[in-house]
Amino acid sequence: MLIKTILIPAFLWSGYSILPTVYYKFIYKERYQKNELQLTFDDGPNPIYTEQILDILKQHHTKAIFFVIAEKVEKYPDILKKIHQEGHDVGLHCYHHTHPFLWGIWKTKKDMQKSKQILENHGIKPSYYRPPHGWVNLSMILISKRWNMPLKLWTCIVGDWNENKDWKDIYDAMQKEKQKGGVICLHDSNHKMNSSSKAPENTISALNEYFKKCGDTNWT
Repeated sequence: MLIKTILIPAFLWSGYSILPTVYYKFIYKERYQKNELQLTFDDGPNPIYTEQILDILKQHHTKAIFFVIAEKVEKYPDILKKIHQEGHDVGLHCYHHTHPFLWGIWKTKKDMQKSKQILENHGIKPSYYRPPHGWVNLSMILISKRWNMPLKLWTCIVGDWNENKDWKDIYDAMQKEKQKGGVICLHDSNHKMNSSSKAPENTISALNEYFKKCGDTNWT
């Protein structure tokens, strides 16, 4: 009886939360051409780094997707406005960056609705949805489909927040992913626990080096 009490909820939860994450991270694949790389930035807006990244993208005629944290949007609405005005897509990420492994239906719906409402209050209709930490549950799938907001993860996450990564590691990962074609996940904020205080600076250095070596072509 005790075993059933444990196993049944675990089985149901794996179907609700674990299997959808496995599917979107390892099975479902969007098709990309070789030398086609889609730049995405998570966890902004940041008052120091986001605008530096925007300036680099503008200089190289490149568009990206910024998956923003709504709590930060409330603090820095002018940066969100600049992202939008410069022609980049704004993606829905979350209100507060916590791990959604234990998010049930109500918590998921509340976070997504609150975040979406904040963006819409600033005149922004989010184009995509990316859950925090790339952890997907069934509620996220259903809500994003109802909102006609495609759920987009990545084909490469560089780990650019990691204190053991320098700009060369990030640059090499960008080069490698571009050869295959895909979506790369970078960060314009260093808020993560145990993240390097210089993390976004390394990302900015890698972007500058990449554009210097590879030019402006084949970025979407």
